[in-house]
Amino acid sequence: MFNIAIIGATGLIGRSIIDVLHERAFPIKNLYLLSRVEQEISFKDEVLKCTKLEDFDFKSVDIIFNATDKDVLMKYIGEITESGAFLIDKSEALRMDKDIPLIVPEVNSDQLDSYITNNKIISSPNCVAIPMSIIIRTLSHKTAIEQIFMTTFQSVSGAGNNGTKALLDETKKSFMASSVNATNFEKSIAFDILPKIGSFNSDFTTSEELKIKQEMQKILNNKLNICVTCTRVPVLKGHGVDLHIPCKFKDRNDAIKALKSSDVIHVCDRDDAYITQKESIGEDKISISRVRYIDGILSMWIAYDNVRFGGSVNGVKIAEAITKSL
Repeated sequence: MFNIAIIGATGLIGRSIIDVLHERAFPIKNLYLLSRVEQEISFKDEVLKCTKLEDFDFKSVDIIFNATDKDVLMKYIGEITESGAFLIDKSEALRMDKDIPLIVPEVNSDQLDSYITNNKIISSPNCVAIPMSIIIRTLSHKTAIEQIFMTTFQSVSGAGNNGTKALLDETKKSFMASSVNATNFEKSIAFDILPKIGSFNSDFTTSEELKIKQEMQKILNNKLNICVTCTRVPVLKGHGVDLHIPCKFKDRNDAIKALKSSDVIHVCDRDDAYITQKESIGEDKISISRVRYIDGILSMWIAYDNVRFGGSVNGVKIAEAITKSL
């Protein structure tokens, strides 16, 4: 049994971690929910109290999940490191640190096994990098992959509670006014698609696009050429990705067979069926539909729960791997 703390327990990822720990029957002795202010959150039929982060003694726990932003984490990283507890960090703070592993258990769990005997900080990747790395690794067992092209359709929940609130508020206001001011994103998200996530780089890519590229290369341990355009869409939850891969398969069925070899990939291979972002909510698998293999290009539509599969589930799987190694 393990003592667990969740930093940012009131956020979307934090609440989802609580759900996933419960659903997967993680061996918890004590669960400490941490936030910047004292408050209560509902869980199942219970009301759970949160402890103020600044008052918490990290030496009292074995595993810490960070589900808040990098600025909050870095304020307490010294205390966390000195505590001796394992830290599973969902923020971007340490992902590209060469001394800290960026782990997707289905892809590179071997790095975790060799790391945790001497070090106790593990990063969990971006919500797009997780499923895309799994897909590329799964396919690479059957074909060489040197380059991929993708466009993401990222829901507002990827921007946290403020993102979901912005979509709901702006949608409501749009029925009562001819124009609506943006409340969280650079432009109003209601009934529109924003073709920019993060800040622009000097080469006109965005910070989100660079993040996905660099993280996938680190996870897969290769210099895969990744061309990605990230968009924010007026969807509350669930991300979508349009993916195209130059590769060699005998035919479409051969590619589908390769995809199905992963336990966490569900392929909807009926010719007349597809899976939407909304339909992927609550699932702990990557849903793939509209698979085509034409002129040496494998194309597919991908939908998944960005909060669960792209967030909390990966973190809990890392924690499970840690407990098995102790």
